[in-house]
Amino acid sequence: QKETKTKIEDMVHYIAKANGASADVLVQPMALVTYNEEKLSKLMKESMIKAVGERNVEDITWRTNSEDFSFFSAKVPSFYFFLGGLPEGKDPAKAANHHSPDFFIDDSKLDVGVKTLCTMVFDLGERYKSLSK
Repeated sequence: QKETKTKIEDMVHYIAKANGASADVLVQPMALVTYNEEKLSKLMKESMIKAVGERNVEDITWRTNSEDFSFFSAKVPSFYFFLGGLPEGKDPAKAANHHSPDFFIDDSKLDVGVKTLCTMVFDLGERYKSLSK
């Protein structure tokens, strides 16, 4: 967050200066960084692959989304993930963002989410001891 804030401030100041103006930047962080605990993430990824197959699980790069889940992950080891529900043939790059009026999930894929979450829960119970090592 600090690095992103600094980059935003620098960019605004340089753009303003280039145009003969000045600018003030106020950035108010509203949520902590959502962080996936490494050991838990590895275990849960294995469970996800077990549930839906390797071709349906992908790692994504970090994002700057704001999410109040970060407050939970600041207290206990956590794993935040996206569960796809994009209709067949739709381009993910053109899909509406979550929390927008155009967001759409293909209900016929809900079983994938239930299967994934159940597998993760049961596997975590069996593997819990390995997290503390």
